[in-house]
Amino acid sequence: MKRILVICDTEEEYVRKLMRYLNECGQIPFEVQAYTNLDVFLEAAQENPPAVLLISAELIKEAVQNLGVEHIFLLSQGEPIEVFGEYPSIAKYQAASGIMREVMQDYMGSMQAVSAIAGAGQCRILGIYSPVKGCGKTCFSLALAGLKGKQKRVLYLNLEGQSGFRYLLKENQATDITDALYYFRQQREGGLERILGTIQQIDTFSYIPPAFYEEDIKSVDGQEWEVFLKWMAEKTSYEEIILDIGDAVRGIGRILNLCSQIFMPIKTDLFSQAKLSEAMEALTVSGFGELKERMVQIETESFEKFEKTAAGNIWDKIKNESYLEWIQGWIQ
Repeated sequence: MKRILVICDTEEEYVRKLMRYLNECGQIPFEVQAYTNLDVFLEAAQENPPAVLLISAELIKEAVQNLGVEHIFLLSQGEPIEVFGEYPSIAKYQAASGIMREVMQDYMGSMQAVSAIAGAGQCRILGIYSPVKGCGKTCFSLALAGLKGKQKRVLYLNLEGQSGFRYLLKENQATDITDALYYFRQQREGGLERILGTIQQIDTFSYIPPAFYEEDIKSVDGQEWEVFLKWMAEKTSYEEIILDIGDAVRGIGRILNLCSQIFMPIKTDLFSQAKLSEAMEALTVSGFGELKERMVQIETESFEKFEKTAAGNIWDKIKNESYLEWIQGWIQ
C-alpha cells in the first residue's frame, strides 16, 4: 500500500491542477489526496495520516501539527510565515515539477540518510551494457529497476553521454550524477547526506539524474567510477544498484567487473553481431575476458514489435505486464 501525500489549500483550481499533474506523471511513490476544507482533512487524517503534507501557510494550525506528520511543507506565496513550528516552505505558484522535486529531495534525502547512517547491508550491482545501438537497453534497464524495486531497495544509475532523461521526465533536474561525484570527491563532513540529497524517486525505485553534458561523463576515468560505485554500494542502504552503461563512459571493463551479473541486449543482424564480437575481443585483450561468464545476452527482436507499437509514453511501456513478464523470463 502506498503512503499518502495530501494537498490542502482553499484554492480549488490550484488543488485540482496540482493533483492532476501528480496523478498523471506516475513517477511518485504516493497515493495523492486533496482537500480544500481543513476540517474535512483533519477528520480524515485521524484514521489515515499522510506521510507528506503540502498545506497552505494560512491553514497551518496547532491541530495540524498534532497529527504527527513527519514531512510538512508550507505552500507560500512569498509572504513572511509565522507558525507554531518550523517547516520548509515551497513557492506555491512555481511549476508542479519543481514542487515535487523539492518535496522528493527532502523526503528521500532524509529517509535514505537515516537508513544509510544506521548501517548498510550487502548491495548487489547489476550492469546493463551493449555495444549495439537501438537495442532497447535503457527501456530494459528502467523496467528491470521497476521490477526489482517492488521487492528491494533499488538505485538506478544511468552512465550515458546523452540519456534523454530531461525529455522523458519533461523537466530540468536541479542536480545530477556529476554533482554526486563532486560531493564524493570533496569527502567533507555531511558528504553522504549531500549525495543522498541528489537522489530522486520514480515509482518503485530511486535514481540520480544522469549527466546533461556528455563531456562530463567522458571526463571521469574508470578507476574513479570504480571507487565511487563501491562506496555507494557500501555506504548506502540499497540492496541493488542497476547500472545503465553507455559507450561514452571510460573504463567499461572496470565498471562491468563490479557487476555480479551483466545483461547485454543484442540484435542478430550481421552488423550487430560484428560489433558484439569486436566488443568481446576488446574485453579479452584488456584483461577482462572472464566477464563473459557473467553476461546474459538478450535477443531483443522478440519484443521489438512491442517497442514500436506500444501505446503511451516510456513509463507505460516499462510497466506493461507483457514486457515485464518477458524481462522476468530472462532474469530468472
